[in-house]
Amino acid sequence: MAVYRGHLASVHYQFAPFSSQLEQTQGAKDFFHTTDWLLRYRLGLRWNLQFNQGFRWNYREHPDGNYSLGGLGDTRLGANYILFSQKSLGAGLELYGEAGGGFKVPTGKFDPDLRSKNLPENFNPGQGAWGWQLQSNWVLKHPVLGLAVTTIFSDQLASKGGYHFGSQWMGQFLLFRHQLIKGDWSVMPYAGLQSEIINRDLDTEGFYAHGTGGKGLFLTTGANLKWSGWMLGGAISFPFHQHYSNAEVGADPRINIQFSRIF
Repeated sequence: MAVYRGHLASVHYQFAPFSSQLEQTQGAKDFFHTTDWLLRYRLGLRWNLQFNQGFRWNYREHPDGNYSLGGLGDTRLGANYILFSQKSLGAGLELYGEAGGGFKVPTGKFDPDLRSKNLPENFNPGQGAWGWQLQSNWVLKHPVLGLAVTTIFSDQLASKGGYHFGSQWMGQFLLFRHQLIKGDWSVMPYAGLQSEIINRDLDTEGFYAHGTGGKGLFLTTGANLKWSGWMLGGAISFPFHQHYSNAEVGADPRINIQFSRIF
């Protein structure tokens, strides 16, 4: 979204499924549905302030019975400082760069005894603890083509019950093309790589929690359709290298949809 400047109101939806790789689980599957409401306010020429409120709905399909859990996610507040707004590099190239961070408020629904229901802690809509985040967004743009690079690192404190979710790193490298269609209509197809590294959780006794942590590399492709200040976007991400939960589960293709108003 750093490609689009100015104030922003947006709703994002992500569908992320995982399948068990163990024979004894008989094809158990987990489906993570995430909806995020995002507000971005441009303060002066150098600051972007952000508010993000998520809602989670998670569903487990298992031969012994299905289970679902949903609710309000944690609230995130942040600010990015714009290092380069439209720095000319010559040959028609312009550089945009911003960096910043924020914190996470434990407003989400969190059950510290979820393991007793034979569900992992990450099925909770919230994480039950304060957290923080660092991020950077870079856009190298030509009049038609461009490159967008995003990195995000997040971590949190232990919950009241003593459970500590592992820190996470996400990186994204996307090539895009801006194409005018007619009048105020334009389309921006893109493709690239997305990577994530999730460190293992620590249980209430300070030991590594079983079935946590992992990493994945995804091939992502999608497009944004824009009319005046309105935008509809969609993307699909295919995993081609992964190792989650000690290879006990595998990530399936993910879907992202977003609807935004830029003003």
